[in-house]
Amino acid sequence: MSSVVDQYLAVLNAHPLKTKMVTQGLQMLLADLISQQVSGNKKINLNSLFKMTFWGVAISAPVGHYYYAHFLTQSFNYPGAKGIIAKLLFDQLVFAPIICYVFLNYMNGFKLKESLKKLPKLMLANWKLWPMCTILQLLFFGVHTATIFGVFVGFIWGLYLTFTENKKQNQGKSNKQDTDNKV
Repeated sequence: MSSVVDQYLAVLNAHPLKTKMVTQGLQMLLADLISQQVSGNKKINLNSLFKMTFWGVAISAPVGHYYYAHFLTQSFNYPGAKGIIAKLLFDQLVFAPIICYVFLNYMNGFKLKESLKKLPKLMLANWKLWPMCTILQLLFFGVHTATIFGVFVGFIWGLYLTFTENKKQNQGKSNKQDTDNKV
């Protein structure tokens, strides 16, 4: 197992952005597949798989890479607890609402008002998981090795996001079938 981690770290150090893009794409793909199965989908929703995988590869990974590896570490380069608190506050009060809102818009076909209504619920879920994880990342991991920890936490978060989206899609189908059956 250690050799797999060592190999991953070597690739991550040599090609950080590409490695994070592949990792997050696979993470979101797997999370969506599991979520669809748990949600009771009879057939795999390829559109959902594509959207979630694309989100991981093209949006979440590059944004997260430049945000965490460059912006956050350079903008809040204070020593000790002051630096951790500053990074955490900015991350959770500024960055998290923005990236969550972008995610909701992306998943909802850029219906801005609908996404804005859903944002508080998503932020509450976010704040139950990510602040503690962010503190652990800042305390115990380097900029790039935090990715490994982030992959595990991100997988759980990805399951939550995809499960929520798949549940919503299944409810929409169920409501449509109920309406069709009444006609």
